[in-house]
Amino acid sequence: VSCREFVELFLAYARGHYVRPDGTQTRQALNFEIALRWWCKSEPVRDAGLEDLKAYRGHLVERGLTTRTVNQYVNWVKTAFRWGAEVGHLPASVPAEMGVLRPLRVRSKRRSHRSGSVRIEDLRRIAEYLDERGRAGAMLRVQWLSGARPGEVRRMAWEELLPVGRSWIYRPTRHKVEHHGIDRVLVLVPEAVRWLGRPDTGPVFKTRLGAGYSATGYLEVMTRACEALELPAVPPSRVRH
Repeated sequence: VSCREFVELFLAYARGHYVRPDGTQTRQALNFEIALRWWCKSEPVRDAGLEDLKAYRGHLVERGLTTRTVNQYVNWVKTAFRWGAEVGHLPASVPAEMGVLRPLRVRSKRRSHRSGSVRIEDLRRIAEYLDERGRAGAMLRVQWLSGARPGEVRRMAWEELLPVGRSWIYRPTRHKVEHHGIDRVLVLVPEAVRWLGRPDTGPVFKTRLGAGYSATGYLEVMTRACEALELPAVPPSRVRH
């Protein structure tokens, strides 16, 4: 089996494995496809090893990718080769040798979303600014009051909400770990429920065009609000922290 053939075999597996309950693919299969392009070569996959993985990592560094991204790509490659050994496409010694490679040390001084939280006063100012420009302000409030991820609050649909007393239960159909068979349940406290608006069908938070917010759209309205209010940038991914 050549490296190219191995990549094709693994991607066929990934496209069938990383799927949502409704059968649609998650982004993970695409992540693997991007990470494994470098490995589409004619050399036998059994001859791959530590030096190849080092060369691959060096290629990623030369492309200017961040240290975190480089480490993630390398981990995806290791995952693919472990699968290959498990199903018999290559010797177990190949992923074992690759496993010796330690991740690059992250030296970035940039603060991650886990290193600090956003001031609630800033969120309130942003929400009030967005109130005059559609439903994004209400969406922002529901996100910080429920701890929802950006994608979960953007895709929130009335059909996924269940009133339970004064609070509501939200079971997102699509979420980060759905392909692992894990259910995601969020409780919307009364303060969050009041921002949902009048019950309807489809997306809870719609743009002026009547569609739900896209990832880019949510990021753009947050960016514009922060710029207008002269606040530090607050991407949607930091709101829940």
